[in-house]
Amino acid sequence: MNERRVLLGVASAGNPTAPFLEALAKLRLPMNVAVLERSVAVGNYIPAQRELIMDDALAGGFDYLFFVDDDIVLPEHALEH
Repeated sequence: MNERRVLLGVASAGNPTAPFLEALAKLRLPMNVAVLERSVAVGNYIPAQRELIMDDALAGGFDYLFFVDDDIVLPEHALEH
């Protein structure tokens, strides 16, 4: 089975909510994910932040990019689905 590399891209205003951080700690990785890295872009213009994160994903050769804002509470199985 090929192991996949996933980049978790976080657009943040610089003040992530406590529930967001707690949810990140509980995320389950799919069985075929070898690497989960993160790219955090801080600012107040989401489109530019996402572009910076996309640049990181392309430069790093990731198989998947998963965008999330820092005020979202992800379920534990979000990456698996």
